[in-house]
Amino acid sequence: MSQSVWLRQVLDQLSDDLRTIVFLVFEEGLRHAEAGKVLGVSETTVSWRIHKVRKQLRAYAAEEGQCDE
Repeated sequence: MSQSVWLRQVLDQLSDDLRTIVFLVFEEGLRHAEAGKVLGVSETTVSWRIHKVRKQLRAYAAEEGQCDE
């Protein structure tokens, strides 16, 4: 399975809030403060959600042998 297909499948498993953060920050290129304004949450909340997404991605990758961790 290609990495892009794997990533799409993993992103589909995230909550709507986390998928929205991924879209705003990584796809649209918004800074955390800007994404927070769009969503009506603090910059800290956006940062925490990004941290949570990265943690989940690492966990999924480890489960499926997609990384060396």
